Amino acid sequence: MKIERVDLSVLKQDQHKFFSDVFVDELLVYKHENEYFAISTFCPHFGGPLVLADGKLNCYWHDWDFHLTEHHCINRRIDVKAKKYKVKLISDNTLEISE
Repeated sequence: MKIERVDLSVLKQDQHKFFSDVFVDELLVYKHENEYFAISTFCPHFGGPLVLADGKLNCYWHDWDFHLTEHHCINRRIDVKAKKYKVKLISDNTLEISE
């Protein structure tokens, strides 16, 4: 099983974006209502960048919005989800991310 560990001290404004050599993917780690999440920053529609904006995940290329915790598209009539990773808090300052 592939595992990436993230030191929570790198989170700025409850988010951190970085390239993971382990998953060969750019990840966005964020905190929402005291829970941590990790997703691919690539929009499943056309590969544009997903960013946190106005309480949702947004791809500004085509204005696709995704739910912050469920990761499904919320403004299109299509069953598409952003790629998410499993997240486990293993200490006060370390997250473990896996597929």
